[in-house]
Amino acid sequence: MANVFHFNLLPKKSKEEVGKEEGRANGLLYASILLFFIVFVWLFISLLNALLVQRSINSWRDTDLKRDQQILGYAVYRNANGELVVKTKLLNEVVSKHLDPEVVFGLIDRRIRESTPNVEIISYGRTAGGNFQVTGLTSNSDDVSKLIKDFGNEEAVDAASLVSLFGENGKYRFLLDLKINVTAE
Repeated sequence: MANVFHFNLLPKKSKEEVGKEEGRANGLLYASILLFFIVFVWLFISLLNALLVQRSINSWRDTDLKRDQQILGYAVYRNANGELVVKTKLLNEVVSKHLDPEVVFGLIDRRIRESTPNVEIISYGRTAGGNFQVTGLTSNSDDVSKLIKDFGNEEAVDAASLVSLFGENGKYRFLLDLKINVTAE
């Protein structure tokens, strides 16, 4: 068996071709090592990120649970004082419309005395919407327009309007509607 016949149909490769193939093989080896290294680094960074993010998520979840427990603790007080809350909400509109009468009447009297001393106040009233109404009497119809203008310039009055004006025997009876925003102190 010493004589073994070898038959090769492929031509022999030159040293240059063998060098190129070895270079290609080494390049593929380096590329696969680099790819493996990139995958390893990506996995490491993903794992590290997942651990840090999970810790942050757990912290936020704990904070959320503590807040919910605190809110549930307040629910006991809300249920115990539910009737008081309902009554307070019902009175909210009334309380918000409350004005100190002395301040309101003082404001109206002062403005009338300063603007039109000839005007006599007959009565005061209040509408369901919370506006004040002043009924007055004057001998000069210009006093009414001056009053509306002066009340419009007053800082504590949001709106001033004339509701009615009647004239007879040289006297003018008028009704002013005033939206006043002075709160009780």
